Amino acid sequence: MTDSEYTIRPIEPDDGDEFIEIFNRTWSAAKTSEWFEWRYLDNPYVEEIPGYVAEHEGEIVATRPYKAITVRSGDVERLAFHGVDSMTLPEHQRKGLFTRLNEAAIEDFTDRPEGERPAFVFTHSNENSKPGHRKMGVRYFGEMVRHTRVQRAGSYVRDQIGGLPGRVGSGVANALNRAYLRSRDRRTPFETEQFDVERHESVPVATLAGIAESNRPDTAHVVFDEAFHDWYFAEPDNQPEATYVVRWDGHPMAGVVLGRDYDERNDTTMVRIRHAVPAASTPEHAAAFAAAFEVLLGDYGDVDLLRTQLDVVPESVLQAYGFVPDDRFPMSTLADRAGLTFGLRPIPEESWKLDGRPIQSAESTLWTIA
Repeated sequence: MTDSEYTIRPIEPDDGDEFIEIFNRTWSAAKTSEWFEWRYLDNPYVEEIPGYVAEHEGEIVATRPYKAITVRSGDVERLAFHGVDSMTLPEHQRKGLFTRLNEAAIEDFTDRPEGERPAFVFTHSNENSKPGHRKMGVRYFGEMVRHTRVQRAGSYVRDQIGGLPGRVGSGVANALNRAYLRSRDRRTPFETEQFDVERHESVPVATLAGIAESNRPDTAHVVFDEAFHDWYFAEPDNQPEATYVVRWDGHPMAGVVLGRDYDERNDTTMVRIRHAVPAASTPEHAAAFAAAFEVLLGDYGDVDLLRTQLDVVPESVLQAYGFVPDDRFPMSTLADRAGLTFGLRPIPEESWKLDGRPIQSAESTLWTIA
């Protein structure tokens, strides 16, 4: 097939059915039109679906869409586009479609007026997609590091050994694991008695947005406003498990949003720390996060593990409560890395600062939506 056999055009809302079919085929998923509407049509920051598709004989065979968010640097707010769901059907791969779709999108975004143009596009790429992104000017920075608190180490022992030895070893490992965590949790360095911690079964949108707004980091960052929280946590079949809000003298200091996943392959339940505010970290906010962790760990003492990829939770808190990064022993030997690296390209290409601050300094908050 030649280039002339493919048509590159903007994504349209009516492409939903074909898009979902390709997505489900590519990722062995079962997404619905409701999911497509949430992900792309309900976005609060743009009225379009940024991105392009490739057609062959009137049918979509490749996609390159983006999700819009708002970022802030100093007093300047701009759009940023997150590259997601890049797909090419197997029979149309190695035809240069990924490059052509990227080129069309970047040219489109660059030609827009400043108020409609994203400050940058960004991606969380695996090794397979990095070369194609580098061709379009993406520069790579930090790799995703997931911090995990293993509460039932026997799950790993049983999975690695199997049979009766695995079951026996699993029980021993769980007992040792629980004893270690109890000892560690009693020796945390944080003073948390001054805080009150509330558990919410939903996401208190206004409260979390208020915490984020009142404690802006000095670096570039995602604007976690009410619109973001309303939209981001409305994903069909992926509702949050709970939200913990920490108050000091009635004033909200920090918020943590959790999700729950079950892995049928090794019969484990995981609680994910999906979102946390504020991004600005002070000793007082670190102590507030510690107060939230003390309560939520008590509530979820029966799950196999807890995990987060968030950079905004202070590492001192994660370390104090037994969360181990997957780029260090022992998690580096027990679990595969996520294999995602944060990459960014400014629009236009030479504009690496926004209001005098490096745009890549937004990385810590952009991992929230990886």
